[in-house]
Amino acid sequence: MMSLVLKDLLNLQSYLKTIIVFVVFYSILSFTMDDVSFVAGMLIILFAMIPISSFTYDQQAKWDVFGHTLPVTRKQMVQSKYVVALLFIVIGLVISLIITITVTFIKESSVEVIGLFASNSMVASVGLILLAVMLPLIYKFGVEKSRIMLLAISSIPIIALLLLSNLGVTIPSNIDWQNVTYIIPVIALVVFTISYFISHNIYDNKDF
Repeated sequence: MMSLVLKDLLNLQSYLKTIIVFVVFYSILSFTMDDVSFVAGMLIILFAMIPISSFTYDQQAKWDVFGHTLPVTRKQMVQSKYVVALLFIVIGLVISLIITITVTFIKESSVEVIGLFASNSMVASVGLILLAVMLPLIYKFGVEKSRIMLLAISSIPIIALLLLSNLGVTIPSNIDWQNVTYIIPVIALVVFTISYFISHNIYDNKDF
């Protein structure tokens, strides 16, 4: 499986220069903003979307057909995609933490490190949930169709909030956000694990 992970990382190395440009850009941008959590969020979501490109490369190279002639199982092929996705989320989280903590110390901001870690973890969890939704869609419908579907799915929470607002339903103000920051990463990991089993089932029953 590790050779499959390495294959995807080598394919994605063409993104290295783009990633460096974005990291430098957002690092500079973070010095001009009072709240660096926005920059951290953008960076993590950026890293979360990069693994999707590996599917595009596979599609262009007809990798799935060729891959089945090699001594690798379908299970290993799906596992490698999830490992790469998780790896990029962790890299994005680490880089955003380094940037936000560095900027906070240089600007002598009053924001606590644990607060930065919590906010970054929340965004990383959202990125993980996005990937958990998108990966099974890609295995089922392909990259292009799944992107359109993700846009539609992403709009559901906004539409739901608008409907609740129109119905006069208000969000409780006494939510313990500290507990939420602990719960969301656990939920994201559970959703990501369920997503893996769904993708494996889809890919296992797919004809090439």
